[in-house]
Parts: sequence; structure tokens; C-alpha cells
Amino acid sequence: YLFGLPDVREKFKFKRYSFEAFHTVHTDGYIEFEKKPEIAPGEEIELTLYMKNLKVDQRYAYITLHLPEGWSASYDKTVFIDRYYNPAHPELKTECKIKITAGEKVLPKNRIIMDIEFDSKATDAYATINILGK
Repeated sequence: YLFGLPDVREKFKFKRYSFEAFHTVHTDGYIEFEKKPEIAPGEEIELTLYMKNLKVDQRYAYITLHLPEGWSASYDKTVFIDRYYNPAHPELKTECKIKITAGEKVLPKNRIIMDIEFDSKATDAYATINILGK
């Protein structure tokens, strides 16, 4: 869900249009939009995937986005997760900036599936990103 309530945003340091994307035994992920996640045909929207390393070992994350037909995205498909997350230092997280461009067809709700494979780990992660049509 979106972290829209001020007390929830303050406690977890999330922006208004953010949500928990996935949780595995070794990595947590959340997605943050700078503005309301809505788009019109041909427009772009940016989001950031943050990953927190819950273990001391380092790993690579291989990210694949499954987009609606005719849409495109620009992002690093391989991300190195090198920082161990420490609650006393919430800035220690790995980030991946993603720019999504809508195609000609935009529905009222547009679903993007994020598939994340981690090297040296048996557990992968999946996240659903919904972007509303304007």
C-alpha cells in the first residue's frame, strides 16, 4: 500500500507515493515515486527502487521489468548490493533509478511486473507496480 499517512511516512522515512515492494530473507525492497504514479500516452515517470541488504554478504540483483505493450523503460539491469543495512543508518541502502515511458495505449490501471534475481541466493523477488492512467 502507499505510505500516505504522515505518521507512517515519518516513522519509516517514506515519501507519500512509496510502497514496500518485496521482502526476502536476505533483501528488502521498496519503491518510491517522486509524484503521484499516473501517466498519459507518451509521458515519462520516474521511480526509485531501494534495496536493503539484510545479510552481511554482498550480491548482485538482476532486474527485469515486464511492461505493457508499447511501453519502454530505462534503468540499470544489474545492481550491486554491497551495503549491510543498519537501522541506525537508514541511508545505507542500494538504489536503482527507473524511468518509464508510456506507449500509445494507457489503461486506467497499468501493471508492471518487476522480476529480481539475486546471484548466490535461491530466493528471487517479484513486485507489482501499478501506474494510473490520466
